[in-house]
Amino acid sequence: MLEAIGLYFHGRDMQKQGGEGAAAHVEQTTTFGYTNVARNVGLGLAILLVAFAVTNSLDGFAGVIFWGVTGLLISAVAITGRALFYALVVPTTMPGAFFWKNKAFEEHARETGLAKLPQVGVVADLH
Repeated sequence: MLEAIGLYFHGRDMQKQGGEGAAAHVEQTTTFGYTNVARNVGLGLAILLVAFAVTNSLDGFAGVIFWGVTGLLISAVAITGRALFYALVVPTTMPGAFFWKNKAFEEHARETGLAKLPQVGVVADLH
């Protein structure tokens, strides 16, 4: 529930502020609209599943399966959110640019050493 509340207020603030945040928000709701909706629906479904499980003492094999499926859904939502972040975040060092498939950012990451970090998603020079 905290993530859903945070996403709501973050989206609202990005629209109000304009600039890079607004550009990323527009890209998220248009180009990546289906992914964004799927993440939000998955998040809502996960909230409902957890609420159901907490109010109905699930135990035994059915409880394990239910919590396992719920855990997988929550993991998928988290991974999708992280993927959206890396596809949409606008680097402050390169205004107007996105990280994802951005040759200028790839060069920047190699020059500054960011490419050495696997979470950046840029392959460092091999020679």
